Amino acid sequence: MPDRSVALLDRARLPNDKTVSDILQDDKVVGWSYKGEQYYMGLLLKNFHRDSLELVASPHANNIRLHLQYGWDVAFFKKTLVAFSLQFLRAGDSARPITGEVHSEIGTVVSTDHASGSTCLEFTLDEHRQELEFRLQDIEHVFWVSDTVRVVAGAYTGLEGYIVKKSEDLFHVCQEATNEEAGGNIKDQLINVPAALVRQIHSPKTLQFTKEKGYNVKPGDVVTVAHGPEFQTKGVVQTVDFPNAHLTLISEGNYSLVNVPIKFVMKVSNANLDSFNNIIGQEVFIIGGSRKGYRAIPTFSGYLLHFGAWASTYHSQTRGGCY
Repeated sequence: MPDRSVALLDRARLPNDKTVSDILQDDKVVGWSYKGEQYYMGLLLKNFHRDSLELVASPHANNIRLHLQYGWDVAFFKKTLVAFSLQFLRAGDSARPITGEVHSEIGTVVSTDHASGSTCLEFTLDEHRQELEFRLQDIEHVFWVSDTVRVVAGAYTGLEGYIVKKSEDLFHVCQEATNEEAGGNIKDQLINVPAALVRQIHSPKTLQFTKEKGYNVKPGDVVTVAHGPEFQTKGVVQTVDFPNAHLTLISEGNYSLVNVPIKFVMKVSNANLDSFNNIIGQEVFIIGGSRKGYRAIPTFSGYLLHFGAWASTYHSQTRGGCY
């Protein structure tokens, strides 16, 4: 095998004669003996003096990947993977206690002390904020669809993307990559990664939910798409669906309507409300949107109107139409 290669031993690589004997446990073959060496489930058994060993509290996932591959003591190694994953828990992440009075409630990480193995979570209970401390082993990291993550172990180490689907302990991550053979166009690649092998990346540029302002976006704001199939699309926000965390923008390129998750976009500029002062109190004719054909008189400020009225202004200024 190539130098530094690591792999499980396949029984087919050993001679098919009496020099190889089976190792039995509970009448089940769990390994083989060959030339004085013992191979359990494809792994070589090695003996060391006790003073040559160092206890590792949480081994790196790459160091136990062969054990995981063969399914050796699955429960123990799953627990080890969880401990490995929690090393990357940071302030601002979401987490859920798995024991105690507030188990299953999702809170926000305030601080973590990895040395002592504890973390502080903030919850909103009965409309009151409350901070509670937990042992790391008593919580689980919560990820959301559209979260940006980096793979920290395994074959895809170092790759970054965003979660498009969650299936139990497996994430479907969409990685943005440049297709050099097609003139440098952006394309998406979908990879499947165990949830324990990713860490969350906080992007301050994309819109994020906050308790103070919610999603700080409104019709009329100019945004650009940072993730997904509509990557690099720029336009003006038409509608915002806060319950489902989606928004619709009108593309500045072809004037098509694009619907994307709010967390996928970056705000370029806020709506310029002053530009609509000259139509407040004036009669307008709506030429687009669900209210197409209606007449209306704008009140207050432009972004509070039905967007159809705003769209007519937009088209009149950019495409020579009338309103």
